Amino acid sequence: MTNAEELIELLSEDVIPDIEDYMDELFGIIADKKNSAGDIADAKEQLEEIREMHSDFKGMLEEAQKGEIDEDECNEIIDEIHEMMGEEE
Repeated sequence: MTNAEELIELLSEDVIPDIEDYMDELFGIIADKKNSAGDIADAKEQLEEIREMHSDFKGMLEEAQKGEIDEDECNEIIDEIHEMMGEEE
């Protein structure tokens, strides 16, 4: 498997679905009237940030699928994603 294929798989099967799941959680917090105004405001702020991240990763996926990211850069991105995922766990 090439680095580009690995990046495409990582983004499409792990990163982007995880982000979308988190976005759904944030939408639930915002929609739940039982939450305090502060919690809702925090969720809205986080949602804005996560939407930007989602857009960035979707763009990266499209670039990788088009072959616009070279193998070395794909490898660097993969390493950064693994590092970021390791910090979250």
